[in-house]
Parts: sequence; structure tokens; C-alpha cells
Amino acid sequence: MTPKAAEELTKRLREAAEKQAAGEGDKAREELAESGEKVASLREQDKISEAGYQTLAAGLAQLVPVLPSR
Repeated sequence: MTPKAAEELTKRLREAAEKQAAGEGDKAREELAESGEKVASLREQDKISEAGYQTLAAGLAQLVPVLPSR
């Protein structure tokens, strides 16, 4: 993964955490969905390995269901 892509993904995850902390679970889910789209895009562009993609995608998939709603 390029440093720029890693920075962008980190920023999205930080924003999701901030929204969750502010009680905005729905917005946090949106940020995580966008993060998932970014990870998929990185894989399509061959900027991350298949193993890296699987690891990140699995982690994101585990986060969404545990976020409380509003």
C-alpha cells in the first residue's frame, strides 16, 4: 500500500471513530463503508495484495455490526 493510500485509509477510520464517539453511529457506518470501497479500489488497482485486502476487508466487516445505532 502506498503511504498516501495508507494515510487516506487511516483518516477515514479516524473520522469513523470520531463520529461514533460523538454518538453518530450511522455516520460512522458510512465512513466505514467508504473505507471498504477504498480498500476494494486499492485491490482493483493492484496497490495492495490479496492477503492485505482480505485482512482489511475482514476487519471492516467485523466493525460495522458492533457499532451501536444512534
